[in-house]
Amino acid sequence: MKSSDVMFLLPKELGKFVFGKIIDFERNGNIIRFYLGDVNNSNGYYGDDWDDVPYEHNAGKVYDEFVIGVRTYYVDYDWIIIEAKDGYNNSPYSKMDFVKRKIPCIIIIRGKTAEKYKDKNTMDFWLNEELEKLEDVEKFYFGDFLSSGDTWCTDKNDITLP
Repeated sequence: MKSSDVMFLLPKELGKFVFGKIIDFERNGNIIRFYLGDVNNSNGYYGDDWDDVPYEHNAGKVYDEFVIGVRTYYVDYDWIIIEAKDGYNNSPYSKMDFVKRKIPCIIIIRGKTAEKYKDKNTMDFWLNEELEKLEDVEKFYFGDFLSSGDTWCTDKNDITLP
């Protein structure tokens, strides 16, 4: 855990701080909420119609029984947030593709990289191997570990995964 996690930690469930893996997400503009599941759950997790394509029109949120906490990021206005559906009317992805880690659910691009590529807002563009090496690009996959709480993302250190 980083110092920024402690500074901006606003515990959710009964004041508990939890550490879990990403099992779902919701995005509203520059706010991203990751739903966290038990890191020891080897039986899986799912929601309604998670095997249906496109996920953005068919899949429901992960079932509440799997959620142990949430992590919310309030992302700087000038940064780029890419969701897997971006660039499509109907994406070719299901939420099971996220579970299988075939594609990140969210990519955040910050700093000078965001300035340079401000008009590039599709997942396909950001999956380029050369762009993946840039340090200002952060990918979030289902199964990545996070702690519960809220983070106001204003510099590159605020969103580095623990």
